[in-house]
Amino acid sequence: EVELSKSDYYKIKKICKELDLDLIITPMDEDSVEFVGQLGVNAFKIASADMTNLSLIKKCSEYNLPLIISTGMWLEDDIKKCVKFYKENDIEYALLLANSTYPAPYEDLGLYFINKLKKLSKVVGYSGHERDIFIPIAAVTLGAKIVEKHITLNRNQKGPDHKASLLPSQWKTMVKNIRLLE
Repeated sequence: EVELSKSDYYKIKKICKELDLDLIITPMDEDSVEFVGQLGVNAFKIASADMTNLSLIKKCSEYNLPLIISTGMWLEDDIKKCVKFYKENDIEYALLLANSTYPAPYEDLGLYFINKLKKLSKVVGYSGHERDIFIPIAAVTLGAKIVEKHITLNRNQKGPDHKASLLPSQWKTMVKNIRLLE
């Protein structure tokens, strides 16, 4: 009951075009890759659970679009093995530091791991599932070029992400502060 329909995605695509926004979608299986690729996205987002799903990643790479890959639940050695595969297959990718807990406790975020990711990827970012806005801003000071934060209109909605999501006013403040920092 919290999934989007194909027609929802077409509506979102239209709105993104009207607002000149990049459309980036996370496919969870190879059939979804085909739908998303045909829909026309600017990049594929790979969930941390799928960082090692090399067949899914290979399928996404067939569209010659960048892959934005979360590293949430993986150890450094796992990330290095995947990076080796990405490079061997000429896959354009960015790595995101992430914590797969919703909401993520501040003490578990390990922001300085961004420095290790910078040695493995030309572009690094931060996928935040903690509350509030100061951690993504701190990630930018460490070199994050991509920031992923969830947004909601109501934290009490059904679904796993709403409690750790930003309200629109918080989102606006976060973006403003990141732009000021830049």
